Amino acid sequence: AVHASHLAEVRGGEWAVVYGVNGVGLHLLQLLRHRGLHVAAVGRSKAKLDKARELGADAVIDASSEPVAETVRKLTAGAGADVIFECVGTRTTMDQCVGWAGMLGKRGRLVFSG
Repeated sequence: AVHASHLAEVRGGEWAVVYGVNGVGLHLLQLLRHRGLHVAAVGRSKAKLDKARELGADAVIDASSEPVAETVRKLTAGAGADVIFECVGTRTTMDQCVGWAGMLGKRGRLVFSG
């Protein structure tokens, strides 16, 4: 998690998405909040999303019932995320992070850590 945040060159005030609220994702969430970023946590488990909220996520997105990319765009006033940490590693989650309908903003950084 620490290495991933260094690779992404995160800066306070940015919007980050942690896609996958597993062990690494929850650690990243705490680290990013400590560094002053706004964080949206994305997952499918209510218990894990509740934990993410408890650990300081600005927003939690249930990928099983919400359009993830659209929700991130709304959170960021249409700009998209400054940095995304993809901690799941499936084709579907990777596609949601990039591409024409993705949630990554212009000049955003994408780090695969799952």
